[in-house]
Amino acid sequence: MKNTLRKLLFTATVCSLVCTMPVFAKTEQKYEETKKVLEESNSIQLENRYISKARGIDNARGTYISSSIVSIENIGNGVIGITATTTAHRPVDKIRIHIYLDKLNENKKWIQVDDFDYYFYPEDEPDGELTKAIVELEVDDQPAGYYYRVRGTHGVWKNGVSESQSTRSDGVLITNP
Repeated sequence: MKNTLRKLLFTATVCSLVCTMPVFAKTEQKYEETKKVLEESNSIQLENRYISKARGIDNARGTYISSSIVSIENIGNGVIGITATTTAHRPVDKIRIHIYLDKLNENKKWIQVDDFDYYFYPEDEPDGELTKAIVELEVDDQPAGYYYRVRGTHGVWKNGVSESQSTRSDGVLITNP
């Protein structure tokens, strides 16, 4: 009886492994097909719609970070408006906002064309407590007629512990009328 039970268990295990392999292969193939369709539709969406402002938000609460936001705006005349914000639940020792500017090239690939790095400290605040950092800038040295997006890396430090979040906006067509 024991021997029969072992054979049955062994046979069931082998069958489950053999039947599972094609399922995983099919899932991987389906994932790659879906990924390709999404990438193509993202490029098509950018070509077929005009957005003058876009933003990306990460509001997953961390131990210190309350939220992180980046936005990009077509100000006009080839000028790109960028805003980035990081907020903390309580006062922190340092906040860093690193902004990356990407351009959609002719091959429908995002390439980084510039970056900006900012640090904020409590001693720079009127009350000596750092809970929010905001960066607002205008970029006028990039060619118009392309889609641009911004990505942000937001970091905070408190008592030697660091925490970070990443954000990314949608693409915005920068015009030069």
